[in-house]
Amino acid sequence: NSGATPARKSSSSKPTKEAQESACLQLYRTALKCQQDGKLDEAKSLYQEILDSEVLQEVSQSHAEGASVETSPVLKVKYLTYKNIATIAREQGDFSAALEAYIQASSIDGSEVVLWCQMASSAVSLGNLLLARKAFEQALRCNEGYWPAIEGLSGVLFALDDYRACLLLLVKVLNTEPEFPRGIAYVHSINEKHPELISTLPDLQIHLMTPWLPQYSKYLSEANEMKKRRKALCNVDI
Repeated sequence: NSGATPARKSSSSKPTKEAQESACLQLYRTALKCQQDGKLDEAKSLYQEILDSEVLQEVSQSHAEGASVETSPVLKVKYLTYKNIATIAREQGDFSAALEAYIQASSIDGSEVVLWCQMASSAVSLGNLLLARKAFEQALRCNEGYWPAIEGLSGVLFALDDYRACLLLLVKVLNTEPEFPRGIAYVHSINEKHPELISTLPDLQIHLMTPWLPQYSKYLSEANEMKKRRKALCNVDI
């Protein structure tokens, strides 16, 4: 028989891109269900499998070429996968892993204010106050009125002893929220150490008339804890 037998398509041939994307989305739904059910280690393993998949490796190139989470479902899965890995890591107390995952997520889409605050919070837990400051500042670029970012940034600036920057932030905040307890606590404390700074900001002087309340002390204690964590991270005296 001289006739050539038509070659059959190998059953092991590479799946189409659409099939790969569909499998990736299904795997994401499975991982998310595990996470919601509290099966965190299983969810983590599935999320890592998603990140290691060929289709997500390829999506990095499409992102470089201008794709976004709005235009690419697979890129959105990658973004959400990093966010969910970060959430699991925080729940398990692994703030280093959480921070790394938030950084990866922010490189895909940096428009979400909550993401930056969660990144900053993880950095604070590690004592990395400089990174926390940058993340809180970026959060406020996304939404200048987002209260958790305002509170977080004021605390980090105070813990970094960047009193000038802290006061400049508080000038704006206390003008709209004159009973902001954290702000009043910082104004009183900075005035005790550096009254010359307050004297250059007359809008803050009125808040020195607010009586010191015992509950204000907790804000100073929080700042001291941040300083201790930073000292442990840097292994230098502050």
